[in-house]
Amino acid sequence: WIGKPLVGGGHEGTIKFISGSITTSASGLITQGEFVLDMNTIKNVDIKPESSAKDLEEHLKSDDFFSVAKYPRANFSILKVTPEPTATDPQRVRVTGLLSIKGITNQIVFPATINRNKESVNVKAELTIDRTKWDIIYNSKTFFSTMKDGLISDEIKILLDLSFPGC
Repeated sequence: WIGKPLVGGGHEGTIKFISGSITTSASGLITQGEFVLDMNTIKNVDIKPESSAKDLEEHLKSDDFFSVAKYPRANFSILKVTPEPTATDPQRVRVTGLLSIKGITNQIVFPATINRNKESVNVKAELTIDRTKWDIIYNSKTFFSTMKDGLISDEIKILLDLSFPGC
């Protein structure tokens, strides 16, 4: 994940999966998938010293952001995977799914690249979500437009690099 203020640099980190699976058709196309993220594993990777990073991680886990004590998991369910209409590369697809964070579910659509070989299926994607759709409004430019300092972008960038052996 990557989150940024409106002005200046931002922060980035990781969140670990509890589980994840995909179902493929006989021809090897992804037909569905389910993923569960452990929100307690939110980790910052760009702040040093580690004690300062822990302060940010605890703030992200608080009710200001992800309310992890009440909502320890986030979920993503794939509804469909279709060829990317503008791509010339057959590995480029459009993924449509339901993302649940803080008990709120919204549909998201994003492009991805799927590489298949005999041993595994690998999926890479870069997507951006609007955090306010999941009631994450702390210092949001949309909700606190009269604030002069400390505004945080509503956009959170998510980078995925997943591998599924045995597909």
